Amino acid sequence: MPSVRISFRRQTHPPRAGLALALMFLAFPPSEMTAQDAPSRPLPPDTYADVHVETLLRLARDARGEIVEGLESYEGRMWERAYVGLSAARFRRERGLFRQERSALIRWTREGEHTVLWEGARRDVPIVGLSSATSDTAGGETGRAGGMAESLARDLSREAVPPPLQFDPGSDRMFFSGDNWAFHPLSDSAGLHYRFHSGDTLRIRIPEREAPLTLAEVRVEPRRAEFQLLTASLWFDTESGSLVRAIYRPARPFDLALEEPEDASEVPGFLQPIRAEIRHITVDHGLYEFRWWIPRRFSFEGEAQVGRWARFPMTFEWVIEGLVANEAPAPELSPGALPPGWLRREVRVVRDGRTRWVTTLVPPPETLASSPALTPADDLRSEAFTDEEIREIERTLSELIPAPLSFEPRLIWGLEEGMTRFNRVEGLSTGAALAVPLPRGRTAHAEVRIGVADLSPNAELRLRQGNAASWESVSLYRRLAVASEWSPGHSLSASVGTLLFGEEWTPWYRALGGEAAFGREGRQTHLEGRLFWEAQSEAVKETDFHLWNVISEDSLPPNIIPNEGEWYGASARLRWQSGIDPNRPRLSGSLRAEGGGGSTSYGRVWASSAVTFPLLGNWAGALEGGAGTTVGSPPYQRQFFPGGPAIFRATRPGERAGEAFWFGRAELGAGFPGARVVFFGDLMHLGSRKSFSSGAPDAAVGVGAAFLDGLLRADLSRGIRGVEGWRLYFYLDGLF
Repeated sequence: MPSVRISFRRQTHPPRAGLALALMFLAFPPSEMTAQDAPSRPLPPDTYADVHVETLLRLARDARGEIVEGLESYEGRMWERAYVGLSAARFRRERGLFRQERSALIRWTREGEHTVLWEGARRDVPIVGLSSATSDTAGGETGRAGGMAESLARDLSREAVPPPLQFDPGSDRMFFSGDNWAFHPLSDSAGLHYRFHSGDTLRIRIPEREAPLTLAEVRVEPRRAEFQLLTASLWFDTESGSLVRAIYRPARPFDLALEEPEDASEVPGFLQPIRAEIRHITVDHGLYEFRWWIPRRFSFEGEAQVGRWARFPMTFEWVIEGLVANEAPAPELSPGALPPGWLRREVRVVRDGRTRWVTTLVPPPETLASSPALTPADDLRSEAFTDEEIREIERTLSELIPAPLSFEPRLIWGLEEGMTRFNRVEGLSTGAALAVPLPRGRTAHAEVRIGVADLSPNAELRLRQGNAASWESVSLYRRLAVASEWSPGHSLSASVGTLLFGEEWTPWYRALGGEAAFGREGRQTHLEGRLFWEAQSEAVKETDFHLWNVISEDSLPPNIIPNEGEWYGASARLRWQSGIDPNRPRLSGSLRAEGGGGSTSYGRVWASSAVTFPLLGNWAGALEGGAGTTVGSPPYQRQFFPGGPAIFRATRPGERAGEAFWFGRAELGAGFPGARVVFFGDLMHLGSRKSFSSGAPDAAVGVGAAFLDGLLRADLSRGIRGVEGWRLYFYLDGLF
């Protein structure tokens, strides 16, 4: 079937001719839109930037939901994937919470008979190593994996209409979650919530058509900064008014404290804020038989956030290929008697006043995962859009007119976002911060705090723009800074450990200065960098209080004595990973560098890499190694303070310092990714640059327990060379 795929690039010439407005919309059944279809008051005079937008918008509304003329039926092959992950800023790698992939032959008819023949499907829960595609998991959970495959097959047979069939060709909507969460730009009352502007124009000459194909862009501007409103770029065929491409996102991220303040008040402070950001929703149509625009690929990408603890990246995408129209159904889609093990289900669906009969065919559960249409289980790349297209989508959204400023400042205090902490310098330290939204997606953040032990105030003023995937910021501050990259520092776990047990080895120093920073996050990489100027000085230990002191009378260790002076410079960190499936080899690593001048000149660079891999039976292994060194004359506080669960489990970060280090460790686990017993050995050498490769390294061995693919770890370590004693750690983000 002849088809045309359009590649969009920004044009420099102004738009010509009229425009039509339609939208392939997320989660909007028309029955839920009827209350919006009759405006209760006149539309504002600035709703339409020109008369062409208004005229063709009426045309688009009239054609909304109409069956495409001449299209009696179509069929093709659909591929679909959904993914939810778990990550955090300090994690070495992202973990997969849920992944589902499906492929089917699909057929739509004007009369209302729809057929879905599922060819392949798999459902994975990587964080526990469970997959419907395996008859046996790493932990010997044969029954659970088999039951998961059968459950998936039952779900496929019960699902009346998969997403690409939940709309008719020519419609402007898409059912994604079934919830009515936004105002539809095509409703008659849309002008109360949006303004519409002309964008670019693209003309394409096709030999089979006498007239050139003219595509025009409409830009949708929300009147208010609300999650229920959209900012969008919509492209249309100006002859038919058909939607060609839609790119949109909410006018602002979802924030539980703003959307549901009563519910937010019941959430513990250390779990706030709870936010969700939809980065983009994109749908592309293909021109088939040079007559019909039919959706062919879709992508949704977003992320949820729970305080400073966790981030949950989410993607959903589908593609339809090999589409043919107005032909007799393929033999596979009209079978007679089904082979043994197959399921057939017929469902009557009534929507928009139309009755549809959907026939679903499902092969035996054990054959679903063998479809060649399915991708590798640990593949995180997008199959619907290329990386270059995703970057173009992000550029398009960045050029759209933002929602006007909504002055909704947020007061942050108590346990929210680490505002309360405890350490040996400040004692109990608390304060408050005010986050104020500014135009064009910027946020101003002002924070003040003071500790009851040192009575030395700290403050920060920060201006930030962007989202979790791409951001920039500038800051002025006076901080209690952490010298070790491996120390938990200001985290809640570190504060609790210090308060209860006096476990305080974090190397502190004071920093007064400013910085300009940025962050970029891809599907498998994360890059951060900063330019800084700081006056650095000593932070004296001011308290020995901790609850265990009542029994032991142990004092907290003294803090480091840093070199005082002024330094300027730059630093960067690159983190990467490959793979999320714990039943396959996975790689992860990081590279960091820092250079500075001022009171002294110095440079620092360090890197690490890790691999986890399955072994025979219920066993798995992991290896990790890394090294770092300095050049010039780094101040004491910019030397290395390695130790702890991320490096060497027989010491704590901050106990020792050196100009250079290297480390290596090996782990052997028995069990399955959900729960393992782990045996490990650690090596580390720390000292001057001259002794980098000389001398015997410190060594330790131990045993631990790992849960949820290493998300939760408990390790008991014993030093056997260079260090003595036992160390017990409870921490997040183990190797596995």
